[in-house]
Amino acid sequence: MKEIQQWAQRRWQDDLKTKLSGRSVGNKSWWTTLKQQQGLTTDDTIPPLFKSDGTVATKNKDKAEVLQTVISWGRRWQVDLAPEKTQAMLISRRQRPPDTPIPTILLGGRPVPLQTSISILGVEVNSVLTFTDHIRTIARKAAWKLSCVRRVSHLLDSQGITTLYAAQVRSLMEYAPLTWSSCPPSYLSLLDKVQARAQRLIRLKALQDQLLPPLQPLQQRRDVAGLCVVYKTHKQYVPHLAALRQPWARPHGHTTRTAATRDHQLIVPFARTETSLRSFLPRYTRMWNRMVQQTQLHSTSSLQTFKSAVNAWIKQP
Repeated sequence: MKEIQQWAQRRWQDDLKTKLSGRSVGNKSWWTTLKQQQGLTTDDTIPPLFKSDGTVATKNKDKAEVLQTVISWGRRWQVDLAPEKTQAMLISRRQRPPDTPIPTILLGGRPVPLQTSISILGVEVNSVLTFTDHIRTIARKAAWKLSCVRRVSHLLDSQGITTLYAAQVRSLMEYAPLTWSSCPPSYLSLLDKVQARAQRLIRLKALQDQLLPPLQPLQQRRDVAGLCVVYKTHKQYVPHLAALRQPWARPHGHTTRTAATRDHQLIVPFARTETSLRSFLPRYTRMWNRMVQQTQLHSTSSLQTFKSAVNAWIKQP
C-alpha cells in the first residue's frame, strides 16, 4: 500500500510538471494548484499567503517576501505572471485616505496600483464592498443597447422588439442578480427606468386593437430566481449550493397558528445593517418563511412547478 501511495504521489507530481511547463497557465489552474499545495479546498475563493514556517503572512514585509517566492517559483517552472492583469484594492469605509502611506505592492518588480473597484467574473465591487458602481455601469450599457434597438425599431413589430429586448438588454441587467440585489432601491430603479423605456417602445409599435401584456418587473424576476435557489438548496440538496444552506427552525413548544409550518421554515441569519438585510440569505430566507406560512408551495415535487407557482404568488397584490 505504501508503494502504491508513493507511485501515485510521483505520478501526480509528473502530471503537474507537464501541466505547468508551458509559457502560459490560466489563472484558474494556477490558483487551484496553489490551493492544493497549501492543503485548501478548491471551494475557497482566495487562499491566504503562508510563510515558509507555515504561518499566515500578515505584515506587509512578509507578504512581499511570499509574493517574491511566488515569482521565483514561476520563473523556475517557466510560468509568466502578468502584473498588468493583477487587481489590488484597499477595502475601507474611510471617507478620507489614511494618514499613513500605503505601501506599494510589487509583483515581479512592477508595482500593482490600487484601484477604487475591481471586477470579478463580470461583477464590479468597490472599496466599501458595495455594488453601486456595477449597477451604474450595467444601467449605462443597457441604455446604450436599448438605443440601438430603437434605431432598428422601424424594421420590427412589437413582438420583434420584445424578443430583441429580452435577449440583448434584459439579459445584461440580469447577470448574477442575486449578487448585487442588496443595492439600495434608488440604484435598482435605474434598471427599472431602462425597462420602462423599452415598454414604451413596444407599445408604440403595437397595433391599435392589440393588447400587450406588460413586461414582468425586474424585482419580481429576481425574487423568483432567489426563491428557486433556496428551493434547490433545501429541497433538492444541490451539492454546489451547500454553502447557502440554512438550519431549519425548531418547532414551537406550544400550539400557534404558524406551528404547523414551523418545521419547513428556516432560521433567518442576523443582519446588522440595511445592506446586509437586503443581501441574499436574510432577504430570501424571510421570503421563504413567509411563503411557507401562506402557501404549500414548498411541498411541490419539481422545480418548474415551484417556479411557476412562486411567480403567481409574488404577482399577487
